[in-house]
This record gives sequence, C-alpha cells and structure tokens, in this order.
Amino acid sequence: MRRLSFESAAPRGLVWVLVLGVAASLLLSGQWTPGPAQATVDGVDYGMRVGGVPGGAGATCNSSGGPTKCSFKAGSTFTVATDLNSAGAVTGMVAGGQVQWDVTAPLVIVDRPGTAEVVGGADCGLQGENTANLPLSYAATCVDLTPPSTYGASPFGLYQIDVQCTASGLGTVTIVHGAPLNSYLTDTGVNNHVDKGVDVLNINCVPSSPRVKIVVEDAADPGKKLSGTCFLISYEQASPPANVPFDVVSDNYAKQACDQALGGPLSDSNGSVGNVEIVISGVLFAQVGARWHVQQVQSNPKYDIDNTKYLCDFTALQPAKCDILVTNNRLAGNITVNINSASGLPVDGVQCVDVYDDPPENTVLNAGSPFCEAAPDSEVIEPITLPNGLYGVVFDKSTLPLGMIVTTPNEVECDLNASQACKVDYEVASGTPHNLKLPPLQNLFLTAQGEKLGPETCAQSTDVAEFSYELSNLPRTPDPKEWLGNGFDDDQDTLVDEVEFQELGAFALSVHFDPKLVCVNVEPGQRALDTGMVCLIDDKDDGLQPQRQSRIGCLTKKSHDPPASDSLELARILVRPQPEAYKLLRAHKNNGMIVHLTNQGCNLVDMKGHPIPAVGCPDADLTIRWLEGDIDGTCGVDVQDQQIVAFRWGVKLGHLLYHQRFDLEPSGVVNSDGDVDIKDVQFVFGRHGSTCDDPNPAQPPKNPNVSDPGP
Repeated sequence: MRRLSFESAAPRGLVWVLVLGVAASLLLSGQWTPGPAQATVDGVDYGMRVGGVPGGAGATCNSSGGPTKCSFKAGSTFTVATDLNSAGAVTGMVAGGQVQWDVTAPLVIVDRPGTAEVVGGADCGLQGENTANLPLSYAATCVDLTPPSTYGASPFGLYQIDVQCTASGLGTVTIVHGAPLNSYLTDTGVNNHVDKGVDVLNINCVPSSPRVKIVVEDAADPGKKLSGTCFLISYEQASPPANVPFDVVSDNYAKQACDQALGGPLSDSNGSVGNVEIVISGVLFAQVGARWHVQQVQSNPKYDIDNTKYLCDFTALQPAKCDILVTNNRLAGNITVNINSASGLPVDGVQCVDVYDDPPENTVLNAGSPFCEAAPDSEVIEPITLPNGLYGVVFDKSTLPLGMIVTTPNEVECDLNASQACKVDYEVASGTPHNLKLPPLQNLFLTAQGEKLGPETCAQSTDVAEFSYELSNLPRTPDPKEWLGNGFDDDQDTLVDEVEFQELGAFALSVHFDPKLVCVNVEPGQRALDTGMVCLIDDKDDGLQPQRQSRIGCLTKKSHDPPASDSLELARILVRPQPEAYKLLRAHKNNGMIVHLTNQGCNLVDMKGHPIPAVGCPDADLTIRWLEGDIDGTCGVDVQDQQIVAFRWGVKLGHLLYHQRFDLEPSGVVNSDGDVDIKDVQFVFGRHGSTCDDPNPAQPPKNPNVSDPGP
C-alpha cells in the first residue's frame, strides 16, 4: 500500500514493519480487495485550525477558507488540529491515510510521546509516524483495521500537532499535499485521493509585551463622571498611513449615541463611573505598534480635549499608562425650581424634588435637601447656586395627594447655558370622574357545548362575554368637610386651610337585562381587589338573586395603602347566553341577536360617606351570534364544516339528513329555502380559514342605533 511508503526514522522502523504486516494479513484475509494502485484522484479536503471544532467553527485560525493569519506570543506553544472536512468520492470506503506538515522558522513542531498526534479514534486502529525531519517536518498515518471506515461522517478530527513560537517573527504551518509520500487518503480499492487545494496557517510570533491602558478623566476631579462624552480610540498604521479605528468608549452608558456619531457599530468598552478607560492587550499592542490616538467624537459642551485629539506614544510612557485630561469649562449659575398650583390653591403633599447633574446618569446633587419641601404650603423652592450646564429636576409623583397631577414630565431637563430658571408646575385638575362600561359594543360567538350544541342551562355555558365597569380617573373634587379661608383646621389633621380631595371609599352598580336571552354575574374589579374592598353581590348565584338584574356594592373599612396597580376597574360583568340562543340562530350572513345591558345606580361614595360627583352610567350592547359558516361550532371554518355541508348537498326538507342549520342561503330568511344546494356549500367553502378572532368577512358587533344592512 503506497500510503505507508515514506521513509521512517531508525528507532521507528519496527512500527512500519508492523503496519505493513497487518496490512498484508488483511489483504490475505479477504477483508480488502487486492489490486494494482490506480491513478491519483482529487476531491479530498483537509483543513487546519487552532481551537474550535472539526470543520472550523469557533476556531482562532482556520485554513479551510484559504491561507489565514493569527498571532501568538513568542515562547508559547499551541495545538494545530487537522480535520478531514470532506472525503469526497472516498466517502464510506476509506482504508487509511496520512498527513505531512512542514513548518518554517521561528516555528518548530514539538513531538508528542509515541503516536499521540493521532486522535482519529476507532478509524485509526493502527497508527504510524515519521519523525526523521523534526522539528520542521512531521508525518502521521492511520490504518483502519476493519474497513470501510466511517470517515464519511465528516468533518472528522484526525490529528493534532503541537507547534511552538521559538522567537518573534512570521512563520507558516503547511499541509504538504500529494501521494504517495505526503498527504492523501487510500480507499478500499487501493486508490490514492489527494487534496489539490492549499492549507496554510500564517503564524505571527509576537514579542511578549505588557498590556497598556488609556484613561480619560476630568483634570480637576478624576472621579467625576464625564457625562455625554464619547472617545474614539485608534492606532497608527504605517502603510498606507492612516489612523485605524479600534474602539469607542464612553462614560455615559450611551453606546448607541456613540455608535451613531461614528457611523458604528463599535463596542462600548467601559461604562464605569469616574473615568473612561480602555485596556489594550500585549499581543495586540505588539501587532499594531505603540502610537495610539484619542479623539473626542461626541461631547457635553462643558468638556474639552485640547485640539480635539491626543496622542498616546507608549514608547516614551513608563509605566504603560496614558492619562488624557479633559478641562471643565462650566460657568457658575443659579437654578430655581418653582412648585406652583395652576388653580392658585396652596400645594400640599409635594415631596422630594431632586436636582441631578447631567441627567439621567449622575447622582443627586442636593441629596433631598434643600429641594425637598420643608413646609406643607411651600410653593417656591429657594434657588441654589450650581455650576452652569445641563441639569435634571425629578420629583416623586407617588407622594401626591389624590386629585393632583403634574403638567410636566417626571423628569425635566434645565439647560442653564440657555436659561437660569427651571420651572416645574403642579396642577389641580378640574372636573369629575366618568363612569365607563367597556367595551360599549361586543360580540359573543357561540360554540358547541355538547352533542346538541347548546348547554343544558345558562350557567353551564362556557361562552362568556366580559364587560368592565371603570372610572376615567380618580376623584379630584375637594373634600366637603375642608373649608378654605376660615383659618381653622377643620379635619383636625394639624393642617390649616389645605386642599384635600375626596378618596373613593365605596361604589354600587346595578345591571338590568332580559333573562330570556342571557344570565349575568358580577364580580369585583381589579381596583376593588387592590384596595381590599368588601363586596356585596346579588346575582343569579349570590345574595337575593333579584329578577332581571344583577348588582354589586363594595365598601372600604379603612384607608388603605397605595394599590398594587394603576387599574381603575371597579367591577366586571359576565354575560352568558341562554340555551335557546343556540337553537334559534344559524351560522348564516348577519346572524345574531342584540342584548341590551342597562346600567343603573352608578354611585360613588368617599371614605366619610359623602357622595362623589360622577358623570354618566353608560349602557352596553352585546351581539350573540355564530361565526358565519361555522356549522360544527368550533369558532373556525375548516374542512370539517366543509365536509358536513358537502355530504348533505342536494338534500331537501323532509329528508333525514336535512336540517335548517345546514340551509344557510338565502341568508336572513327565517324558514330558509328548504334545501342544501350549491349556494349553501359555497357559503361554507368561501369562508375557509375564518375564525372568531379574525372573521372573514368581518362580523362587527351590531349597534342598535344604526340601521341593519340586511341580508
């Protein structure tokens, strides 16, 4: 077998005798088909990599895409793995093969003990090697003792050699392709297959250098955050002369803004508070050189680098750290925050208005004082002298009393370069809450509840429409027990002539309906649950079970903590269809019946039992209907509906297969036309794919105040 015909070192000679002997015994045993060597065939694909997995994924270097270059420190040793990326035409018929590697200085091959370079597993039952030309050349072979091999499961890892950078410089690792002495595969017919491509790793052995650091910081205050700044780090390239962008760093967590300024994307290496810092590895430093530039590409107006550029020349820096100092050109100025009431009433409950430097990244300047209100009726916060620049005013809305809203956002920027005053207005809103029933119009699509479609009782139906009784906003009406201008503490809370608003303590609602069409349940809404209200319910399941109506009333025992959510839902109204609706309606065009739900007694009461003015007590309308063409009641028109109606094509009134449920056209006729004809079949087929969530054609809920379009 020619794949084993290269010269071996004297100490290894016995190995090759053994290999040839085993091969000969295999030939004699009939496991291989003997015959003369055929012409060399191409199509095999070898590949080298450092790291990663067979095929090259995740590799530091990978020759599969052509010659590649990578760097390692001088004196270090790394492992080069060789894979069979593709066996080409030999797939499933491999009997063995070998690979030869050549390296050039400053690289050398480090010999592993025995044939430890062979890692092919079961496919290399017998291994051999040629170490005669070490450390610059090495070859290894493997023979499959039970061919054909499973090499076809490529990419397949075959060999690993250890290579060392003995000094700095550029060297190469090359697979020497060609049979019968170098790199090839042999099939079970003793044909040699070679890789006609090029597999080269260009290895740059770089001198061991310490890592270097570039730090940008405030000249007067090294620990100060450089908000609103981005710095481009680049290195000098000799040929052609250029500054090559390496990274962009910032001290404001504004990576996206930095990237946009540069036409990005680049990485935001460090967002630490107090400075901008980037560390450059020794390997990279040795590769690209010692001259690095820092350019301020985005800045807050108050920070400057002289001439916008700075050079870090590490050949002259000891230790290897470059400090770039920026100047702070802020001017002294004042900032004033006004806490006003748009209605002219005194303000009560405004707390902790904080001022931030360079919002929103920096820390609170005043630490809650003096910008936190000191007195209940304070309307103006005294000015404080601060450096001029960009500031933010943030106030805590959660401390506001009921009925007080803020006309400005929660955070307000004040640019003292343009103005020396920042005004924050509080406003007592006018008006009363509106009672809402949502949605005002709604569909309730029927679905099959059993073999007879409809349920036995209304309560057993799983078809439920849900309405929500909500408030448009919390009450903003003054407490009737608190009088302004009399100079007394009317509610004995130590505050004189302050504005207090009614707090919701209880509500009641009654829903009227036609019990022949629907049954109705009511239950507490999210607001009632969040505030721990106690509810009294009269509906078909609870309480007095009144006729033609369901009602709910909820009360609060005492003042409660702020609710867990912002929901203003007081109650939910659950509506189910009576069983007769399933029989009366058919899934034809514009089918349905409208159920009117009338709200009465929408009462709001404050914590002290006084009525709270509210607007409206709106009604709602529910359209109970089938999805058009949904014969089997699954809330979708599919092949089952089509099969049901197609099976009955041609039947007429009087036939056992006939039923009005399948007689869909002409639509709107109470008694239909007495047969299931092609119009009925097309009505179902033409709505294929329609669902209750997305009816096709659309089936909007009906408004009784708008004329019906007809069939």
